[in-house]
Amino acid sequence: MNRPVEITPAVLRDLISYDPETGDMVWKERPAKFFIGAKRDGDWSAKQWNSRLAGKPALASVAATGCLNGSVFAQPLLAHRVAWAIYHGEWPKNEIDHINGNRADNRIVNLRDVPRSLNVKNCKRRKDNTSGFAGVYRYKNRYLAHLRINGKLKIVARCDTPEEAFAIREQEKLKYGFHPNHGRD
Repeated sequence: MNRPVEITPAVLRDLISYDPETGDMVWKERPAKFFIGAKRDGDWSAKQWNSRLAGKPALASVAATGCLNGSVFAQPLLAHRVAWAIYHGEWPKNEIDHINGNRADNRIVNLRDVPRSLNVKNCKRRKDNTSGFAGVYRYKNRYLAHLRINGKLKIVARCDTPEEAFAIREQEKLKYGFHPNHGRD
C-alpha cells in the first residue's frame, strides 16, 4: 500500500474481530479498498491477503515483555491497546494495565487505562528478590520493608523477620493506593 492509512479505532474494527470475553483477535476479510495503490489490482491483492490471513489470529506475536503485538499496515501495535481501542472506540489516554499481571490476557475485564503512577502500583515481585517477599530486603541482620512513593523510597518497617516486615508493608501499600495484586509472584 503506497499511501499511509491512519490507524483509528474505526479502521481497526474493519480489520480485526475482537472478542472482549476471551481477548482473542482474528483478522477479518479485508476489502479491496485497503489495497488501492498496491502494485497489483486491489481485488487481486485483497483476494491474496484474505486467502492467507482472514480468520487467522491477529496481533498474536509474543514480545520479550510478554505482551502480544503485531502490525497493521506496517505500523507496530500492541494488542492490548488495540483491544481497548476496538472495544471503547478510542485509543487509551494512558498506559494499559493488565490487572491480573498476565500481559497476554487481553480480556476487557483485565484491562484498565491508568497513568504510569498507578500502573507501577500493580507490578509483580521482582525477579532479583532474595527475601521471598515483595519490597522486603535484608540489611544488617534486620529486614526492611519499603515502598516507592512518587519516585522516592520510603522505609515502612524494620523487623526481625521477613514475614513481619512483609505484613506491615501489605498494610501500608493499601494506604498509598497500591493495587491488591502488587507484589504477587
